[in-house]
Amino acid sequence: MLKKLTISNIDNIITIKKNKSIKNKKIIEDELNLLINIITIKKNKSIKNKKIIEDELNLLINETNNINLNKSDNKKNKKISRDEIKNIIIGISKISKISKISNISNTSNTSNTSNTSNTANINKINDINIYNKGESGEIITIYKLFNLKDNSKELINIFGDDISDGFQMYNTSDNLIIDNIDKIKKSRSRSKADCILQFKKTNKKYNISIKCNHGSMPSILNHTPRSAKVFCDNGILFNNLTKLDNLIKILNNERKTGMVGEDILISKVFPNLDEEIKNNLILVIKYFVFDGTGSGESSNPVNSVLEINNPNDITTWKFIICNNDNDKINYIKQIYDKLVISMRDKGMPKDKNKLNICNPWIFEQNNKKKGSLHIRIKK
Repeated sequence: MLKKLTISNIDNIITIKKNKSIKNKKIIEDELNLLINIITIKKNKSIKNKKIIEDELNLLINETNNINLNKSDNKKNKKISRDEIKNIIIGISKISKISKISNISNTSNTSNTSNTSNTANINKINDINIYNKGESGEIITIYKLFNLKDNSKELINIFGDDISDGFQMYNTSDNLIIDNIDKIKKSRSRSKADCILQFKKTNKKYNISIKCNHGSMPSILNHTPRSAKVFCDNGILFNNLTKLDNLIKILNNERKTGMVGEDILISKVFPNLDEEIKNNLILVIKYFVFDGTGSGESSNPVNSVLEINNPNDITTWKFIICNNDNDKINYIKQIYDKLVISMRDKGMPKDKNKLNICNPWIFEQNNKKKGSLHIRIKK
Protein backbone atom coordinates (compact mmCIF):
# COMPACT_ATOMS: atom_id res chain seq x y z
CA MET A 1 0.00 0.00 0.00
CA LEU A 2 1.34 3.45 -0.85
CA LYS A 3 2.19 5.43 2.26
CA LYS A 4 0.68 8.92 2.41
CA LEU A 5 2.32 12.11 3.59
CA THR A 6 0.31 12.90 6.70
CA ILE A 7 -0.15 16.12 8.61
CA SER A 8 1.17 14.59 11.81
CA ASN A 9 4.50 13.35 10.47
CA ILE A 10 5.27 16.75 8.92
CA ASP A 11 3.79 18.88 11.71
CA ASN A 12 6.39 17.45 14.07
CA ILE A 13 9.37 18.63 12.01
CA ILE A 14 8.38 21.97 10.46
CA THR A 15 9.16 25.13 12.45
CA ILE A 16 9.29 28.74 11.39
CA LYS A 17 11.86 31.35 12.38
CA LYS A 18 11.04 34.97 13.15
CA ASN A 19 11.76 37.94 10.92
CA LYS A 20 11.55 41.65 11.67
CA SER A 21 10.59 42.64 8.12
CA ILE A 22 7.31 40.78 7.74
CA LYS A 23 4.19 42.55 9.00
CA ASN A 24 1.01 41.07 10.47
CA LYS A 25 2.74 37.79 11.33
CA LYS A 26 1.69 36.31 8.00
CA ILE A 27 3.57 33.42 6.47
CA ILE A 28 4.80 34.39 3.03
CA GLU A 29 2.33 32.99 0.53
CA ASP A 30 4.93 32.53 -2.19
CA GLU A 31 7.15 30.52 0.15
CA LEU A 32 4.31 28.16 0.98
CA ASN A 33 3.56 27.70 -2.71
CA LEU A 34 7.24 27.10 -3.28
CA LEU A 35 7.16 24.31 -0.72
CA ILE A 36 4.36 22.67 -2.69
CA ASN A 37 6.52 22.76 -5.78
CA ILE A 38 9.80 21.53 -4.29
CA ILE A 39 8.68 18.58 -2.20
CA THR A 40 10.36 15.78 -4.14
CA ILE A 41 9.21 12.22 -3.57
CA LYS A 42 11.23 9.66 -5.46
CA LYS A 43 10.55 6.02 -6.13
CA ASN A 44 13.16 3.89 -4.35
CA LYS A 45 12.80 0.13 -4.32
CA SER A 46 15.40 -0.27 -1.58
CA ILE A 47 13.28 1.55 0.99
CA LYS A 48 11.05 -0.81 2.91
CA ASN A 49 7.38 0.08 3.05
CA LYS A 50 8.06 2.98 0.68
CA LYS A 51 8.90 5.34 3.55
CA ILE A 52 9.61 9.00 2.85
CA ILE A 53 13.24 9.41 1.87
CA GLU A 54 15.16 11.05 4.70
CA ASP A 55 17.04 13.41 2.39
CA GLU A 56 13.77 14.76 1.03
CA LEU A 57 12.52 15.51 4.53
CA ASN A 58 15.78 17.32 5.27
CA LEU A 59 15.30 19.34 2.10
CA LEU A 60 11.80 20.26 3.26
CA ILE A 61 13.12 21.33 6.66
CA ASN A 62 15.89 23.44 5.14
CA GLU A 63 13.51 25.20 2.78
CA THR A 64 11.05 25.80 5.60
CA ASN A 65 13.76 27.44 7.69
CA ASN A 66 13.75 30.22 5.10
CA ILE A 67 10.15 31.12 5.97
CA ASN A 68 10.00 33.75 8.69
CA LEU A 69 7.55 35.49 11.01
CA ASN A 70 7.32 38.93 12.63
CA LYS A 71 9.58 39.73 15.55
CA SER A 72 6.53 40.73 17.60
CA ASP A 73 5.44 37.09 17.75
CA ASN A 74 6.28 36.08 21.32
CA LYS A 75 6.49 32.38 20.52
CA LYS A 76 9.81 30.90 19.58
CA ASN A 77 9.88 28.34 16.82
CA LYS A 78 6.21 28.86 15.97
CA LYS A 79 4.76 25.90 14.10
CA ILE A 80 2.82 26.11 10.88
CA SER A 81 -0.87 25.60 11.57
CA ARG A 82 -2.58 22.40 10.53
CA ASP A 83 -4.49 24.23 7.79
CA GLU A 84 -1.26 25.64 6.38
CA ILE A 85 0.33 22.21 6.38
CA LYS A 86 -2.72 20.93 4.49
CA ASN A 87 -2.04 23.57 1.86
CA ILE A 88 1.52 22.33 1.55
CA ILE A 89 0.85 18.61 1.32
CA ILE A 90 -2.57 18.54 -0.34
CA GLY A 91 -2.70 16.06 -3.16
CA ILE A 92 0.79 14.68 -2.55
CA SER A 93 -0.53 11.27 -1.70
CA LYS A 94 1.68 8.69 -3.34
CA ILE A 95 5.29 7.79 -2.86
CA SER A 96 5.82 6.27 -6.28
CA LYS A 97 6.61 7.17 -9.86
CA ILE A 98 3.14 8.57 -10.48
CA SER A 99 1.69 11.21 -8.18
CA LYS A 100 -1.29 13.54 -8.26
CA ILE A 101 -1.32 17.21 -7.40
CA SER A 102 -4.68 18.80 -6.73
CA ASN A 103 -5.85 22.34 -6.10
CA ILE A 104 -2.54 24.08 -6.70
CA SER A 105 -3.25 27.77 -6.46
CA ASN A 106 -2.33 29.77 -9.52
CA THR A 107 -1.38 32.91 -7.61
CA SER A 108 0.86 35.60 -9.00
CA ASN A 109 2.60 38.24 -6.87
CA THR A 110 1.31 38.36 -3.27
CA SER A 111 1.00 42.11 -3.57
CA ASN A 112 -1.14 41.79 -6.70
CA THR A 113 -4.82 42.29 -5.93
CA SER A 114 -6.10 41.19 -9.33
CA ASN A 115 -8.91 38.70 -8.86
CA THR A 116 -8.09 36.90 -12.09
CA SER A 117 -4.47 36.31 -11.16
CA ASN A 118 -5.23 35.19 -7.63
CA THR A 119 -8.30 32.99 -8.11
CA ALA A 120 -7.36 30.88 -11.12
CA ASN A 121 -6.72 27.37 -9.88
CA ILE A 122 -5.36 24.20 -11.29
CA ASN A 123 -8.12 21.91 -10.12
CA LYS A 124 -6.68 18.64 -11.20
CA ILE A 125 -3.27 17.55 -12.44
CA ASN A 126 -3.06 13.82 -13.05
CA ASP A 127 -0.22 11.44 -13.78
CA ILE A 128 2.68 13.79 -13.17
CA ASN A 129 6.13 12.83 -11.97
CA ILE A 130 7.51 14.78 -9.04
CA TYR A 131 10.98 15.92 -10.12
CA ASN A 132 13.74 17.99 -8.57
CA LYS A 133 13.08 21.61 -7.67
CA GLY A 134 14.16 23.05 -11.01
CA GLU A 135 12.17 20.53 -13.02
CA SER A 136 9.08 20.92 -10.85
CA GLY A 137 9.36 24.67 -11.37
CA GLU A 138 9.27 24.15 -15.13
CA ILE A 139 6.19 21.94 -14.87
CA ILE A 140 4.34 24.33 -12.57
CA THR A 141 5.19 27.18 -14.95
CA ILE A 142 3.58 25.31 -17.85
CA TYR A 143 0.40 24.67 -15.85
CA LYS A 144 0.26 28.30 -14.77
CA LEU A 145 0.71 29.40 -18.39
CA PHE A 146 -2.20 27.20 -19.45
CA ASN A 147 -4.40 28.81 -16.83
CA LEU A 148 -3.39 32.28 -18.02
CA LYS A 149 -4.41 31.63 -21.63
CA ASP A 150 -7.50 33.87 -21.39
CA ASN A 151 -5.90 36.54 -19.20
CA SER A 152 -4.56 38.99 -21.78
CA LYS A 153 -3.38 41.55 -19.21
CA GLU A 154 -1.12 39.11 -17.41
CA LEU A 155 0.09 37.59 -20.68
CA ILE A 156 1.01 40.98 -22.15
CA ASN A 157 3.06 41.76 -19.03
CA ILE A 158 5.12 38.65 -19.73
CA PHE A 159 5.19 38.27 -23.51
CA GLY A 160 4.31 41.69 -24.92
CA ASP A 161 1.46 42.88 -27.15
CA ASP A 162 1.84 40.06 -29.70
CA ILE A 163 0.08 37.73 -27.28
CA SER A 164 -2.87 40.07 -26.66
CA ASP A 165 -5.28 37.74 -28.51
CA GLY A 166 -4.16 34.72 -26.49
CA PHE A 167 -2.25 31.62 -27.49
CA GLN A 168 -2.55 27.96 -28.37
CA MET A 169 -0.37 25.52 -26.42
CA TYR A 170 1.17 22.40 -27.97
CA ASN A 171 2.81 19.34 -26.41
CA THR A 172 6.51 19.05 -27.17
CA SER A 173 6.27 15.26 -27.22
CA ASP A 174 3.74 14.96 -30.06
CA ASN A 175 3.03 18.57 -31.20
CA LEU A 176 -0.67 18.05 -30.53
CA ILE A 177 -2.83 20.93 -29.33
CA ILE A 178 -3.41 21.05 -25.58
CA ASP A 179 -7.06 21.93 -25.02
CA ASN A 180 -7.27 20.31 -21.61
CA ILE A 181 -4.83 20.61 -18.74
CA ASP A 182 -4.75 16.82 -18.35
CA LYS A 183 -3.07 16.58 -21.78
CA ILE A 184 0.08 18.39 -20.64
CA LYS A 185 3.10 16.10 -20.73
CA LYS A 186 6.69 16.45 -19.53
CA SER A 187 9.12 17.17 -22.35
CA ARG A 188 11.29 14.30 -23.54
CA SER A 189 15.03 14.47 -22.92
CA ARG A 190 15.78 15.04 -26.62
CA SER A 191 13.44 18.04 -26.80
CA LYS A 192 15.12 21.38 -26.16
CA ALA A 193 11.74 23.10 -25.85
CA ASP A 194 9.87 22.73 -22.56
CA CYS A 195 6.66 24.07 -24.04
CA ILE A 196 5.33 25.42 -27.35
CA LEU A 197 3.08 28.46 -27.61
CA GLN A 198 1.49 29.83 -30.78
CA PHE A 199 0.46 33.47 -30.47
CA LYS A 200 -2.97 33.88 -32.10
CA LYS A 201 -2.38 37.49 -33.12
CA THR A 202 0.75 36.79 -35.18
CA ASN A 203 0.37 33.01 -35.71
CA LYS A 204 4.02 32.77 -34.62
CA LYS A 205 5.09 29.59 -32.79
CA TYR A 206 7.60 29.85 -29.98
CA ASN A 207 9.51 26.79 -28.82
CA ILE A 208 10.33 27.91 -25.30
CA SER A 209 13.13 26.77 -23.02
CA ILE A 210 12.18 27.41 -19.38
CA LYS A 211 15.11 28.29 -17.11
CA CYS A 212 13.88 28.19 -13.52
CA ASN A 213 16.11 29.63 -10.80
CA HIS A 214 14.19 28.57 -7.71
CA GLY A 215 15.98 25.23 -7.40
CA SER A 216 19.55 24.36 -8.25
CA MET A 217 21.33 26.35 -10.94
CA PRO A 218 19.58 25.72 -14.28
CA SER A 219 21.56 23.42 -16.57
CA ILE A 220 22.30 24.43 -20.15
CA LEU A 221 24.75 21.65 -21.00
CA ASN A 222 23.93 18.51 -19.11
CA HIS A 223 26.61 15.90 -18.29
CA THR A 224 27.95 15.30 -21.79
CA PRO A 225 31.12 13.19 -22.30
CA ARG A 226 33.62 13.59 -25.12
CA SER A 227 32.33 10.34 -26.63
CA ALA A 228 28.92 11.91 -27.33
CA LYS A 229 27.70 11.63 -30.89
CA VAL A 230 27.92 15.37 -31.56
CA PHE A 231 31.68 15.37 -30.90
CA CYS A 232 32.47 12.27 -32.99
CA ASP A 233 33.54 12.20 -36.65
CA ASN A 234 30.89 13.91 -38.78
CA GLY A 235 29.21 15.12 -35.58
CA ILE A 236 27.70 18.59 -35.47
CA LEU A 237 30.39 19.84 -33.06
CA PHE A 238 33.34 17.76 -34.30
CA ASN A 239 35.09 20.83 -35.74
CA ASN A 240 34.76 22.60 -32.39
CA LEU A 241 36.36 19.75 -30.44
CA THR A 242 40.08 20.64 -30.62
CA LYS A 243 39.61 24.10 -29.08
CA LEU A 244 37.26 22.62 -26.48
CA ASP A 245 39.88 19.99 -25.61
CA ASN A 246 42.40 22.75 -24.91
CA LEU A 247 40.01 24.58 -22.60
CA ILE A 248 39.13 21.47 -20.61
CA LYS A 249 42.84 20.65 -20.30
CA ILE A 250 43.36 24.07 -18.68
CA LEU A 251 40.39 23.48 -16.38
CA ASN A 252 41.64 20.07 -15.25
CA ASN A 253 45.16 21.40 -14.66
CA GLU A 254 43.68 24.10 -12.42
CA ARG A 255 41.82 21.40 -10.52
CA LYS A 256 44.99 19.35 -10.05
CA THR A 257 46.86 22.30 -8.57
CA GLY A 258 43.95 23.09 -6.27
CA MET A 259 43.42 26.54 -7.79
CA VAL A 260 39.72 25.87 -8.45
CA GLY A 261 37.04 23.56 -7.15
CA GLU A 262 34.66 21.36 -9.09
CA ASP A 263 32.27 24.20 -9.95
CA ILE A 264 33.87 27.36 -11.28
CA LEU A 265 32.73 30.35 -13.32
CA ILE A 266 33.92 30.12 -16.91
CA SER A 267 34.96 33.77 -16.79
CA LYS A 268 37.12 33.03 -13.74
CA VAL A 269 38.90 29.91 -14.93
CA PHE A 270 39.36 31.35 -18.46
CA PRO A 271 39.72 35.10 -17.74
CA ASN A 272 41.68 36.12 -20.84
CA LEU A 273 40.49 33.88 -23.63
CA ASP A 274 41.57 34.55 -27.18
CA GLU A 275 38.56 35.88 -29.08
CA GLU A 276 38.54 32.95 -31.51
CA ILE A 277 38.59 30.37 -28.71
CA LYS A 278 35.90 32.22 -26.77
CA ASN A 279 33.67 32.41 -29.84
CA ASN A 280 34.17 28.67 -30.37
CA LEU A 281 33.01 28.02 -26.80
CA ILE A 282 30.00 30.30 -27.29
CA LEU A 283 29.00 28.34 -30.41
CA VAL A 284 29.20 25.06 -28.46
CA ILE A 285 27.06 26.49 -25.66
CA LYS A 286 24.60 27.97 -28.18
CA TYR A 287 24.07 24.52 -29.69
CA PHE A 288 23.23 22.96 -26.31
CA VAL A 289 20.92 25.80 -25.26
CA PHE A 290 18.94 26.06 -28.48
CA ASP A 291 19.58 23.25 -30.94
CA GLY A 292 20.25 19.83 -29.46
CA THR A 293 21.87 17.43 -27.01
CA GLY A 294 24.91 15.19 -27.04
CA SER A 295 22.88 12.66 -29.03
CA GLY A 296 22.10 15.04 -31.87
CA GLU A 297 19.79 17.82 -33.01
CA SER A 298 16.47 18.20 -31.26
CA SER A 299 13.10 17.67 -32.90
CA ASN A 300 12.04 20.85 -31.08
CA PRO A 301 14.89 23.38 -31.31
CA VAL A 302 14.39 26.48 -29.19
CA ASN A 303 13.71 30.00 -30.48
CA SER A 304 12.96 31.67 -27.15
CA VAL A 305 13.79 31.49 -23.44
CA LEU A 306 11.53 32.05 -20.44
CA GLU A 307 13.63 32.90 -17.38
CA ILE A 308 11.86 32.25 -14.07
CA ASN A 309 13.07 33.45 -10.69
CA ASN A 310 9.94 32.32 -8.87
CA PRO A 311 7.33 30.15 -10.62
CA ASN A 312 4.66 31.51 -8.27
CA ASP A 313 5.37 35.16 -9.07
CA ILE A 314 4.87 35.99 -12.74
CA THR A 315 6.46 39.41 -12.23
CA THR A 316 9.76 37.53 -12.05
CA TRP A 317 9.26 35.92 -15.47
CA LYS A 318 11.26 37.26 -18.43
CA PHE A 319 10.59 36.22 -22.03
CA ILE A 320 13.49 36.48 -24.50
CA ILE A 321 12.99 35.92 -28.24
CA CYS A 322 15.90 34.41 -30.18
CA ASN A 323 14.70 34.03 -33.76
CA ASN A 324 18.09 33.72 -35.47
CA ASP A 325 21.71 32.78 -34.82
CA ASN A 326 22.70 36.34 -33.97
CA ASP A 327 19.95 36.55 -31.33
CA LYS A 328 21.06 33.22 -29.88
CA ILE A 329 24.73 34.17 -29.78
CA ASN A 330 23.85 37.49 -28.13
CA TYR A 331 21.84 35.63 -25.49
CA ILE A 332 24.83 33.40 -24.67
CA LYS A 333 27.06 36.48 -24.46
CA GLN A 334 24.59 38.07 -22.04
CA ILE A 335 24.69 35.09 -19.66
CA TYR A 336 28.37 34.22 -20.27
CA ASP A 337 29.69 35.74 -17.03
CA LYS A 338 27.15 33.70 -15.04
CA LEU A 339 28.06 30.33 -16.56
CA VAL A 340 29.49 27.71 -14.20
CA ILE A 341 31.54 24.87 -15.67
CA SER A 342 32.44 21.50 -14.12
CA MET A 343 33.55 18.02 -15.07
CA ARG A 344 31.43 15.25 -13.56
CA ASP A 345 31.39 11.45 -13.46
CA LYS A 346 27.66 11.33 -14.21
CA GLY A 347 26.95 10.29 -17.80
CA MET A 348 30.36 8.72 -18.34
CA PRO A 349 30.35 5.66 -20.64
CA LYS A 350 31.25 2.20 -19.34
CA ASP A 351 32.46 0.91 -22.68
CA LYS A 352 36.30 0.89 -22.72
CA ASN A 353 36.57 2.20 -26.27
CA LYS A 354 34.33 5.14 -25.45
CA LEU A 355 36.25 5.74 -22.24
CA ASN A 356 39.44 6.01 -24.28
CA ILE A 357 37.76 8.69 -26.39
CA CYS A 358 36.97 10.55 -23.15
CA ASN A 359 40.56 10.47 -21.81
CA PRO A 360 41.50 14.04 -22.81
CA TRP A 361 38.65 15.34 -20.64
CA ILE A 362 38.96 13.04 -17.64
CA PHE A 363 39.88 14.36 -14.21
CA GLU A 364 40.28 11.52 -11.71
CA GLN A 365 39.18 12.08 -8.15
CA ASN A 366 38.36 9.56 -5.42
CA ASN A 367 38.56 6.71 -7.94
CA LYS A 368 35.99 8.45 -10.13
CA LYS A 369 36.60 9.37 -13.74
CA LYS A 370 35.11 12.82 -14.18
CA GLY A 371 34.89 13.54 -17.88
CA SER A 372 31.33 14.72 -18.53
CA LEU A 373 31.05 18.40 -19.35
CA HIS A 374 28.40 20.19 -17.29
CA ILE A 375 27.49 23.89 -17.56
CA ARG A 376 24.89 25.73 -15.50
CA ILE A 377 23.72 29.31 -15.00
CA LYS A 378 24.56 30.92 -11.68
CA LYS A 379 21.61 32.60 -9.97
